[in-house]
Amino acid sequence: MVFVQHVIDCVSFLCIILICSLTLFTQTYGYSPNMVVPHGSYLLNCGSSDPKILHESRESLVDDLQRCRLLGLPHFNFHPGTAGASSLFMYLLV
Repeated sequence: MVFVQHVIDCVSFLCIILICSLTLFTQTYGYSPNMVVPHGSYLLNCGSSDPKILHESRESLVDDLQRCRLLGLPHFNFHPGTAGASSLFMYLLV
């Protein structure tokens, strides 16, 4: 339990640093949150036909979007992925 609390404390600390850094950046260079567009991981594949990959991709996307909300960033850029050749083949059979 102590380890879990330590991890939570570290994540909270990193979030505070990230918020302060973003605030300093936007104030220093005159950017508004509407002008900052974070980019998601290229590893996301929200179109995957593999249930494990699909679940992990969705979890990661939700995590990224929650971080954007925490930082007050209204925009987010990501590549949704692909269902792969097997799904295309199934689509063509229908």
